[in-house]
Amino acid sequence: MIVTASQHAALTTHLVVTVPAGDRPIRLTAPQAVYTAIAALVDPEEIRGSHVTYAHLRPTRWSVWAVTSTHLAFVELEFDGEDYDAEEEGKRLASPTVVTTWARPLATALKLNAAGIVRDHPTAGGGFRLYRVTVEFADGTTAPAEGGFSCPMQRADGDSERWDDFIAAIRRGSPYLTVELESWNRLG
Repeated sequence: MIVTASQHAALTTHLVVTVPAGDRPIRLTAPQAVYTAIAALVDPEEIRGSHVTYAHLRPTRWSVWAVTSTHLAFVELEFDGEDYDAEEEGKRLASPTVVTTWARPLATALKLNAAGIVRDHPTAGGGFRLYRVTVEFADGTTAPAEGGFSCPMQRADGDSERWDDFIAAIRRGSPYLTVELESWNRLG
């Protein structure tokens, strides 16, 4: 699939992640394979909100939630090596491993469930992480158990608005969606 210039421009605002770097956060851009995967699932120009997480240790893992007015999509790709982003991609090409990709009609999303909430490690900039996020759909499908939402304390300009747009788009697109956070005891 070829991502057009207008699709690439639309995705550029969504396929970024903020990571802590000393006293101020920096923004990293996803590799092109992530652009292609999202563009294959939903029209990039129709994306109303997104959430991106990035795990930089070997293998590097990019996870993207994207919501349009009609669909919810999730992509998770792994790249061999550490710290693989668009800048590193300019130096060397790594083949992605697809962990999970799907898109489903947003109106059929019935429940968003997270197995718990934990505080991120202090060296990761603090913040919180909802983990093992699943979405249950009207047809009985539940996907994906490995997804998560990271809510860092340090955010770059535009991150809060992008998160707000993502949540608002889900609420508008699925009037029957409930959100549940399982009780969890970190020590137990």
